[in-house]
Amino acid sequence: MYHVVEFVNSKEVEVVHSNWLKGGHSFWPPFVSLAKLHRATKDGVLPGADWTRFPVRVMYSHDVYEIACAKLQEATVTSDLNTEDEDNRPHVHEEKE
Repeated sequence: MYHVVEFVNSKEVEVVHSNWLKGGHSFWPPFVSLAKLHRATKDGVLPGADWTRFPVRVMYSHDVYEIACAKLQEATVTSDLNTEDEDNRPHVHEEKE
């Protein structure tokens, strides 16, 4: 299972594998490569001794990695991803110069 989580201290959001969650915290790998990070998330690589643990809030969960990633985009504009009523969500409009 995959979870969209908000890191409590930084307010950043990311998709993590359920293997990474424990007791309101998520382990985070030391990878520099985004490709390696995404592969580890999708494959559910078990946390290593060099992974850092951070407090998180789970915002959304799904069995399909791609669906969790799609919800990640919504997480930047809403704090409740579990609602199906999108009419009440704020919309981001880009201004063109």
